[in-house]
Amino acid sequence: MDVIGLYKELPRKNCGECGVKTCMAFASAVVKEGANVRSCPYLAPEKADALAGTVGGRDWKLELIGNLTKEVAELNLAETAKRLGGELTGDKLIGERIRFLCLGRHYFLDAAAQVTTDGPLSPWEKILILIYVKTGGSGPLDDRWVSFEILKGGGVKVEQIVREVEEPLIEMFSKSEDATAKAVSRLGGRLVEGQPSDMAWMMPLLPKVPMLLLFWRADEEFPARVKVLFDRSADRFLDVETIMYVGEGFVKALERFLR
Repeated sequence: MDVIGLYKELPRKNCGECGVKTCMAFASAVVKEGANVRSCPYLAPEKADALAGTVGGRDWKLELIGNLTKEVAELNLAETAKRLGGELTGDKLIGERIRFLCLGRHYFLDAAAQVTTDGPLSPWEKILILIYVKTGGSGPLDDRWVSFEILKGGGVKVEQIVREVEEPLIEMFSKSEDATAKAVSRLGGRLVEGQPSDMAWMMPLLPKVPMLLLFWRADEEFPARVKVLFDRSADRFLDVETIMYVGEGFVKALERFLR
C-alpha cells in the first residue's frame, strides 16, 4: 500500500497524538520509514492489524529508545546530573535517579537509563530525555539570547520554527492573551523584564535549554507578533532537530491547557 492509500484508511483527525502533526505525515512515516501503524490511537485494533499486514509494523520509536537506552546506561549518574542541570535524588529502596524538569513536568532517569514520570509517559517523551542525556553537553549557559537560525544547523530550519512554533503562539495569544499567558506560567514560564516586547517569559524547555518567548500585541500599525529566542549555548546540549521538537512540544502542551 502506498502513502495515499494508507492515508485514505486513516481517521484523518490530524490530532498529533501519534507523534507527527498530520495524518498524511503519519502515513508517510509508516510507508517510507517503517513506523508502526498501530501508533494511531483512533484506528480500531482489528483494522490496524489488517493494515499492518500491508505496510509493515516496525516500531522505529521503540528501536530508537532501545539503542539510546544502551548508550545512556553506560553514563555516570552523578556526572550527568551535574553537566545537564539535573538533580540527583533517590534512596536505598529505589536507587539513585536524576530528576529533570521539562515543560513543567518532572522526569526521572535511573542507572539503567529507564525514564519515568508521574502519570502517562509517551515514547516521544522518553526519546527527548534520552537524547538530552546522550548529547551530553557541558559548561554554563552563554547568557546571550539568539534567533534559532544562529544555532548550528538552524538556518535551514528557521521557516519550520516560524510555522510550527511562532505562528501557533500568535494565534493562541490573539484568541485569548490572558488564558495563554496563564498557560505559559503553568508550564514553568517566568515573566522577565527589560525586553523590547510587550510581554516576555523565560521558558525552561530543559534545564540547559531555556527559551525566551517574546510577545507583541497588535496595534493600529502592526499585527500581533511572537519571537522565540534561545541561549547561544543551546546547540551544545541538543541538536536543532530536537530543539525544534521540544519547541513543538511546548506548543502542544499549551494547546492542551487551552482546550
